[in-house]
Amino acid sequence: MYQRFEINKSLCEAFNRFELADLSYLNVWDRHIEQSEIWETSLNERALEKPETVEDIVFRNIQTEDLYKAIDRLPDIQKRRIWMYFFEGMTYEQIAEFEKCKHPAVVKSVKAALKNLKKFLSE
Repeated sequence: MYQRFEINKSLCEAFNRFELADLSYLNVWDRHIEQSEIWETSLNERALEKPETVEDIVFRNIQTEDLYKAIDRLPDIQKRRIWMYFFEGMTYEQIAEFEKCKHPAVVKSVKAALKNLKKFLSE
């Protein structure tokens, strides 16, 4: 479930500063620290990994887009429960508690949503 709220300008600026500092640290990590910790095993792993082709990236993006479109076609309850289960990592029990309903209802709803998604994606 999404909720909107407003924050003041100083909090937004503080968040932006933190985000910039975090990106700066990640850049330092990528350029320096990670490179200094290369071991024989990590070199072997990198040598065996096939780089992803442009076709693979495009295909994966199309599949992801199709999945989101299919999820969007689900009834609201199924859409919400699928989102909580797969994207937010909630368990059936947590979803049931959050929605104040019974565990079997959530299980049945998620299974029905998966069945609908399979049907939508095969169309």
